[in-house]
Amino acid sequence: MAADYEVLELQFRRDLLEPAAHLLNEQWPRSLEARKHSIADSKTDLPVSLLLITKDKERVIGFVRIFKVASKSNAGLIESLVISPDMT
Repeated sequence: MAADYEVLELQFRRDLLEPAAHLLNEQWPRSLEARKHSIADSKTDLPVSLLLITKDKERVIGFVRIFKVASKSNAGLIESLVISPDMT
């Protein structure tokens, strides 16, 4: 059975930037433009913004942002992690 969800990097799906910002703002309210600006800096390495989307509707249902830990070359820090309470 194929997975119903997919994890992908925000940098490859810029069209999902605004839905991701809305999802984060449901948990931690902030200006939409400020939120989009803060999560848009996604790279192949760190920092990276990852999206959890539904495969059928391509709806953003999860978000995580991971940063590099400056003092440890093989460590990452999760800045924010949110999953939509309405995953249907």
